Formats: sequence, C-alpha cells, structure tokens
Amino acid sequence: MSVLHRLKVHEDAQCLSTLGECDNEGCPAVVITDAAIGSMTFFRVHPAAAFLLT
Repeated sequence: MSVLHRLKVHEDAQCLSTLGECDNEGCPAVVITDAAIGSMTFFRVHPAAAFLLT
C-alpha cells in the first residue's frame, strides 16, 4: 500500500478571481497532485501462532 502526500497549489496567474478574493475550493487554478512518500505492508497473523507474540 502506498502512502501519499496530497499537495494543493494555487496558480495565481491562472486564477479568474481578483487577488485575495478566491475561495480556492472550486477554483480552476488549484492543481492537486499526489506524491508517493512511502509504503506500508500488512501481514496476517495465523491465530494458532498468536500466542508467540505475547
């Protein structure tokens, strides 16, 4: 499983609103990218071997 970091960047030059009046939620100038920062692996432990973990 990948661990992602979501980045939101507002491109001021692409914004249709005047500077300072943009709400950023529905703005077409907001670019969202996901960067992989790591990964995780999950293992299933068999119930018969669970006593070994205690």
